Formats: sequence, C-alpha cells, structure tokens
Amino acid sequence: MAKTKLIRKDWPKVRRFTKKGNTYYEVDCRSVNWTGKPRYSRKEKNQALALAKEIGDAVKKSGFDAVNNISNQLTNQRLNQWNDALGQHGKTIDDAGKFYLGHLEAEKAKENSLLISELCQLWYDDKLKKKSLRKPTLTAIRSHRNLFSRDFSTDRILTISRQNIDIVVGSLKKADGSLASDQTRRNYLSYLRQFFNWCIKNEYTDKNPANNVDVTVVSKQPDFLTLDQCQHLLKLVQTDPHCSLVGYISLCLFAGLRPTEAQQLTWKDIELGHNSIVIDPRITKVKTGRRVDISSNLKSWLQSLKQSDDLIPADFRRKNKSFRKAYAETIIKLSPDVLRHTYATFWLSKYSDRNKLSELMGNSPSVIGKHYLRHPNQTDTEKFWKLSPVDPKVEEFFEIK
Repeated sequence: MAKTKLIRKDWPKVRRFTKKGNTYYEVDCRSVNWTGKPRYSRKEKNQALALAKEIGDAVKKSGFDAVNNISNQLTNQRLNQWNDALGQHGKTIDDAGKFYLGHLEAEKAKENSLLISELCQLWYDDKLKKKSLRKPTLTAIRSHRNLFSRDFSTDRILTISRQNIDIVVGSLKKADGSLASDQTRRNYLSYLRQFFNWCIKNEYTDKNPANNVDVTVVSKQPDFLTLDQCQHLLKLVQTDPHCSLVGYISLCLFAGLRPTEAQQLTWKDIELGHNSIVIDPRITKVKTGRRVDISSNLKSWLQSLKQSDDLIPADFRRKNKSFRKAYAETIIKLSPDVLRHTYATFWLSKYSDRNKLSELMGNSPSVIGKHYLRHPNQTDTEKFWKLSPVDPKVEEFFEIK
C-alpha cells in the first residue's frame, strides 16, 4: 500500500506518494467547479508545486470557467495530435493505452518473478527425483547450482539478459584468482543452458538467454601414456596395496571404458566366452548401451583375477586415489580420462578404423576424428597390445608374446 503525505494544502493540493521504493507527486485538482483533468502526476516535487501554483493562480485571475475552457481545449488539442500521429501507423489512442498497460504489467511481472537462486534449488531438487541420472551428473548439477546462485544472487528469472551472462562468463576465475580456461567457461555455459531449458519447460520463463552466448575453445589433442609409462602403471597396480585395482585399470587401458563406466561393472557384464563386455545404457554418459571387444591381452588380465572376488573393490575411491598418488610420485599425474585416451590412440595406430572405434568407445566419429590424430610408432603399438600379466617371481615383468 502506498504511503502519502500532503505537501500543499491550498487548492489544488499536492501529495507525495511512496510505493515499493518509488516516489512521485500528485496535483489534485478535484473540485465541484473543475471540469478539467482531475489529477496530474509529476516525478519531481518542484514540478508538482509549480503546476499547482500555475493552475491556482489562473483560477484566481480568470475564474474556473475560463480556465476549464482553456484546459479542455488544450486536452482536446493534445488528444488530436496523438490521434494524428498514431493514425500514421494504423493505431489509435486506445491501442497505445493497451500497449503501455501491457508494458507496465510485464515490468511488474519481472519485478515479482522468482530469483535465480530460488529456481536453482528447485532445478536441483527436481533432478534428484530422476533415478536415471548418474551420481557424477548429480554432483555436477549441485556444483553448478551453487555457482549460479552465487553469480546471479540478485537477478530474477525474467530480468536476466544475455549481457548479464556475458559479464559473468567472461569474468569466471579459478580458486587461485586467475581467469578460468575457455573449456571451464564452456562447461559453465552448457549447464546454464540446461538450467534455463528446465525453467522454460516448467513455465518460469519463455526464453533461454544463454543460447546467444558462446565460448570458442581451441581443440587440443588429448594426452596419452607412452608404452614405458603403461609398463610402469601396470607394474605398480600389481603390487600391494594396489592389486585390487587390476580389473579397473586393465578395463580402462585395454577396453577404453570411461572411468564411471568401469567403476560400475561386475563380472556379470564380462563375457569372456564371447570376448566382449556389455555396457548397460544406465551407466553410460550418453544413455546408449554398447558391446566392447576384449583383446587377447585384456583377456589374460581378467583371467588372472579370481571371479569370486569383486571386479571393482568396494572401497574403490580410496584405493584409486592412493594408486594415482603413488603413480604421480614416481612417473606423472594421471588425468581422469588418460587411460581411455591411451586405448584410443594405440587402437587407431593398429586398426585405423575411426568408425569402429567410435562404436567401441560410445563416441561419434566426428569426435574421434577431431581428437585422436597422434599415433605412436608401430613397434610400441605391437608391444602395447601384448602387455600381459606374468608371475611376480619372474624378473622380467611383462610378457611380450
């Protein structure tokens, strides 16, 4: 409800109105003798007082009838001018009034729309209900929910614009304060588009302002392990306390599985008799199942394990972290998908069939063609596909058949 204060007591009176933080001044001309416009609104106090004095002085000098006639003539003249101007565009004063009222309603709707932070929480809560989403996906959504709530803390869903997003994306920073990489910004934008699409689906807005924002990322070739680095990796995983990870490491290195796929496999998914691995669509990134070939050396790694033991240990996260730390201390730090990249690199070096590789890895041929361009030499390629486990007592660790 608006707050009012009388500023001028003499006729015509002037009142100050304050509503939702906005202040305006009203000249009240209502009187039994006044037939002109009953009220005039002005943004500034001095403007309202000047108009009230002008009307009051005119009435004192010439009387109500004279001033009313002048006021009505001026009003009619202005209406005729507006009618003529609008008529050139095929519109009327009624059309103009309806249009402006619609504009005011739209502005009011923007002011009353939900905050981005409120909708981010609703977005995440809705995703939690979907049983088909993988845990890493939910973790990523939760992380971006927090980022969006922070970066757009005062913005409302109907006031957010491309300019807002441009500024935020362009100023993203790492934990150390340096500017975020192009890939980080692209990932941020990808989740922001998903968020706005969810808002559209649930009728909180009818547009996705993030669609008009883009970040160019220069494609770089993925890192892969050399033959020597693979040998060190396999030697380390067969030692205590890392030997329970042999199944996981061999599946990633010689079958090119995504880390999240390999982590969820069991012996039921391994068909040694058919030399294939069944990847259930529920555990894949793209929700499409596939069969992956088991190479002869991968088969020897899997056969070296006891099927009575878990293929992937129950405390996988802790053991995998310990293994990666141990490898980094002696060789290099392992990036999340480096084993998958190593598989693809050595597979292409041997078979040169990008379409087949895309089927095995669950990628599109265009992704394979864009990323895997470097090949090791043929000698190393042949040795890679012969890396097999041997008896620990044998001094020569790898058996090259």
